[in-house]
Amino acid sequence: MILSLFRTRSDVLAKKLKVRTRQLETINRLSRLRDQSSSKSDFLDNAALFIGHELASRFVAIVLKDGDKLELASATVPDVAEQNSQLIIDLATGAINTRQNVVINNNRAHTRLRNAKVACALATPLWFKQQSIGAIVVFRFKQLPFMQRSLHTISTLADQLPPALDYVVAGENVQQKNKELRIIYETDKVKEKYGKDTQTLLDALAELIQKHTSAKGTFVMLFDSKSNSVKFGSIGTANAHRAELEQFAKDAIAEGETINEPLAGRLREGVCVPVTIGDDHAAFGMVNSSNESFSEEDKRILTAIALQSDNALLEDREKKRIKEVFSRYVSSEVLEVVLNDENPLRSERHEVTMLFADIRGFTAMSEKIGPEKVVTMLNDYFTVMTEIILKNKGTLDKFVGDEIVAMFGAPVFFEDHAKRAVTTAIEMQRAFRTLQLKWRTQGMPSVGLGIGMDSGNVVVGNIGGEQRANYTAIGDHVNTAARLCSQATDGQVLMTSGTYDQVRRSVLATELPAVPIKGKSQAVKVYNATGLK
Repeated sequence: MILSLFRTRSDVLAKKLKVRTRQLETINRLSRLRDQSSSKSDFLDNAALFIGHELASRFVAIVLKDGDKLELASATVPDVAEQNSQLIIDLATGAINTRQNVVINNNRAHTRLRNAKVACALATPLWFKQQSIGAIVVFRFKQLPFMQRSLHTISTLADQLPPALDYVVAGENVQQKNKELRIIYETDKVKEKYGKDTQTLLDALAELIQKHTSAKGTFVMLFDSKSNSVKFGSIGTANAHRAELEQFAKDAIAEGETINEPLAGRLREGVCVPVTIGDDHAAFGMVNSSNESFSEEDKRILTAIALQSDNALLEDREKKRIKEVFSRYVSSEVLEVVLNDENPLRSERHEVTMLFADIRGFTAMSEKIGPEKVVTMLNDYFTVMTEIILKNKGTLDKFVGDEIVAMFGAPVFFEDHAKRAVTTAIEMQRAFRTLQLKWRTQGMPSVGLGIGMDSGNVVVGNIGGEQRANYTAIGDHVNTAARLCSQATDGQVLMTSGTYDQVRRSVLATELPAVPIKGKSQAVKVYNATGLK
């Protein structure tokens, strides 16, 4: 009797362990798909195929919310999805509204399923951060009911798919923003190089659009508002269609917004972005002669170049000054907030976390290698570290030799500024180790990275004289962060108790001996951050 009971319990535990093992395998494979996917659509397509494999089903559709509407985002058999789109949406809606699986293992009472030759159907809702984001819909065309094992599997997938999708979308957005920022930077370079000659500038801008989009032809035109005629224009390879493109540009200016329309003759499609330049108007456009439509990325790039060129040609002086101060030092999202502030350059007290990073052994290394190699190393270093700072919504204060100074919490305040700073520092150390390996293979001398941080109230603003001013911070906490940076050895992320007290629940850190700081009567408590919890 006792032995029989023991065996029964053992069998139950073995089954539970088997189910848990399958769940972990499913989660692990979905995570690999997430990391290997190059875009949201790529991830969704791969996820749909993976779900079909896990559920032994040929057809899987992933339906996602777009505002208040449900849209078919991916399907393993597109033809089936197109023919039965409303059926799929209705099943997804049912799962979302009931907040539970919709399981149909017999189609006798379901005429629409029979008409679609679907034997069994399963729909499960997708939730992320307590919000409905869509559903997974699965069809089987043979009478193979969805049993408990399938329901366990779909439940695991429904739990893991939304956060994985969020991760992929966030990565894609960062890549898009980085690309747009690089193009904006390139547009600024074009302006700086050719800005004195309007015609040459327009030619260079048209070439820039051609370079970064799939357009077969591009145009940039500057119109006189009084005569509505072209003052300057660059049409390039589309010159044979000049009259048609001028009218297309005039239509966009009259509409006052971007237009994307089919064109007559050999030019199949055109996109035109109008911008206002003082009292005049300009039009930036691209055309295709093939049946392939312009992608959303093409349109974003055209718009970015147009708007940046608008600013380059004639921008409100104060806004231009603000943008010049901030554009290279903050992320595009932070810049957007700053530009909506009536006076972001004013000097005022801010609670921030200051971060100083300095290469250890840089001076000795500089003496051993030529200046060209030093510049190459610094470019690698500054590029990687700046991307990490901006990604975490930090503000790049300045470069001083090989030292980087950044702050978190100004010009836009974040409650978690200290956590953002520590996260940035840990990511910088990790990235620096990758750079070290790269430099080592190039025969460069070994160097290290030390980082120091402190949090508190400082004065932040555009500080300096009329001829030269920088957006920066001054105050005791700036000096303390700099002193800790000078104390940090390779790999260390040193922070004061002012920073540590704000992040102790989310950061792994070791308390070190107190450090005497010049100008302070008592030594400062110091912690070395080693990772995130």
